Amino acid sequence: MVTTENHEKRLKEVLSELRREGYRTLDLERKCPDGIALKDGKIFAVEILGKKYKKGHGWTNRYSVRAKKSIYHMFDDVIIRTFKYPITKGETPKFPLET
Repeated sequence: MVTTENHEKRLKEVLSELRREGYRTLDLERKCPDGIALKDGKIFAVEILGKKYKKGHGWTNRYSVRAKKSIYHMFDDVIIRTFKYPITKGETPKFPLET
């Protein structure tokens, strides 16, 4: 599965989860941020970050959470969730990581 498809799938899962928690959500369809969530008069940016496996380093975020939060300072807060990039041949994770 292509990385963009993984990202979009994870975004849809997260937005659905947030709706079950009482948020109103909007998928911005490949814009920044990935989505917007509204609840209790507050506006949240929704960001999906990829985790990439680097041999010898394990799973790492492609972008730092701190950097994303500073970019979206105009929102009340940022909801960040992750997904894993496909592992390329020859890379074996040492331990599983929850997303």
